[in-house]
Amino acid sequence: MNRIAPFWLSALLALPASAVEVDKALPPAPPALEASAVPTQALPEIPVLAAQSAQAAPSAVPAAAAQAQAPAATLLSPRAGESAAVARVRAHVAEDLRRMAGVSGDHPLLQDVARSADSLLSDVDAHLKAGEIDPSVDLRLSESDAPRQTSRRVARVGFYPVAGDPLTWAHTLVGLQAIARLKLDKVVYVLAGDDPRKPQMTKADLRHPMGRAVLDAFAPFFAYSPLAMGTTLDGESNVFRFLDLNLAQPLKAFYIVGDDHYRRFDKKGNPDTLTKIENKLALHRETHPESSHEVSLAFNEREGVSQLIDTSLDVRFLPRMAFEASSTMVRGGVHVLMPHTAYQHALMLGLYNLPMPEESQP
Repeated sequence: MNRIAPFWLSALLALPASAVEVDKALPPAPPALEASAVPTQALPEIPVLAAQSAQAAPSAVPAAAAQAQAPAATLLSPRAGESAAVARVRAHVAEDLRRMAGVSGDHPLLQDVARSADSLLSDVDAHLKAGEIDPSVDLRLSESDAPRQTSRRVARVGFYPVAGDPLTWAHTLVGLQAIARLKLDKVVYVLAGDDPRKPQMTKADLRHPMGRAVLDAFAPFFAYSPLAMGTTLDGESNVFRFLDLNLAQPLKAFYIVGDDHYRRFDKKGNPDTLTKIENKLALHRETHPESSHEVSLAFNEREGVSQLIDTSLDVRFLPRMAFEASSTMVRGGVHVLMPHTAYQHALMLGLYNLPMPEESQP
């Protein structure tokens, strides 16, 4: 029985209820399967921030002027009765947007980020208050971590491998969306190590501190893991390394990846995510029959899915973001896609064609 259950395909496929787990929080299905049927907002023209002088750095923008330029931040005003953890994240995102508006001006993309974050944080808050998620779950995130106190409760954890060169607003919103729609306790971001096959990628010792600074502001809902540092292992390998670190903890991991990996083999004929996870999960169960671990797949919509692939795995789909965003676009000069926290690090390091402040230059 095919157990694939993308929320917007369940009605069309009419699979038996026992074979499909549908998240109640998911919105109504769009009318067609074609990728073209999913509306996508094109990214408006964005000024190349690298052309601005170092004096335009966000830290130099007066608070009153930045606030006047950033109505997006007002879309994340505090909400009465919101849990303290969600309120802290909301305040951080609002301040980050305000500061980024001091660099890019009141760009429409910042308003898209604010609206998405506002909605998702409200959903996360509702799950938290209902006792449906527990972000305090204590997990081992690297081999150097000491053993953790485990619980009988099955932790629902997102595992999100990214290069983080750099992290974008889309990365953070995908994490919030995964928590809101899949009722995850936490999303663990695993930043890639250095890879000699990708010599143009920013060195890990620069990417990791920058990425961790972004993720720490979303605690306790996000967690940074250095698990891939010093390796060239792919995400499908690292998720099982993560499970091995947490053998005593009952755990359901949701492997988060773009739907361009929703296939058995890549264009070169090498195994892709579906095949890799199936094979590695079978080996994990054989090697650790005592563990209470499950692995599901959560594909973030990028290209759209027009045909389902038969698999024994539990497969979910996360809707496309309201705007186009990628690390490649940032490296090409579309810096407004970065959280200000990442922008500040990149500015000090002279990354992504940003002008290095004079006092930091040799």
